[in-house]
Amino acid sequence: MRLRPWLSAIFFAALILAAGPRPARAGGGFVPPMRIDVSPSSTVLGDGAHVGMHVLAGLHWASLSPRWNNPLDIGIGYVYDGFADNSDTPAPAPDGALLAAGPGAPRDTNPRTAVHGLYLEAARRTGGTRHRRSWLGVRAELLFGSVGGETRTGAGLVGRAAWELFTPIRASGRNGGALGMFGVGVYLEAGARLLPDGRAGVMTTAGVSMRLPAIAAGS
Repeated sequence: MRLRPWLSAIFFAALILAAGPRPARAGGGFVPPMRIDVSPSSTVLGDGAHVGMHVLAGLHWASLSPRWNNPLDIGIGYVYDGFADNSDTPAPAPDGALLAAGPGAPRDTNPRTAVHGLYLEAARRTGGTRHRRSWLGVRAELLFGSVGGETRTGAGLVGRAAWELFTPIRASGRNGGALGMFGVGVYLEAGARLLPDGRAGVMTTAGVSMRLPAIAAGS
């Protein structure tokens, strides 16, 4: 495989972490073709903006396909957002639930709201070369959270713009192999959400992302 030196170093560091020390009986390991996003976020509710953390991890076609000019990316996976919630209206439930129980519920000095769930994302490549590319996409989210001790659902629709450096990976050997794309990039997102506790808000975030190809490592 042909890699730029700095991308090669990062890729093999990820490979070592993925196939790190494990008992001999484990028989090796496998890392699926993923995209991982991590960033601070801001959620604007009726009482103002709340700062939090955004994490996303999922299986993506543009991480598996080794085509440098692949025009589409389809992904499915897990999304999490948690943020400080100092509104006078919501408060955590007595049993420690993270989402608000509603008006009149006990108030915590530093309550937090956390939502997590599944996403389906589609993006189109808008430009680039053999080692850099940009994307515009949209993500639909099915969100879950605890409200008054019960799990309730919410939904989100988020737009995403991203730019990344990448390199195709095709490698095989007696102890494993890899296929797909390794990449690092930055992204900007904005979208509307209906939280499981019934409140509507706008989420914005900007951060860094990483793509990993499918990696199989033998024992």
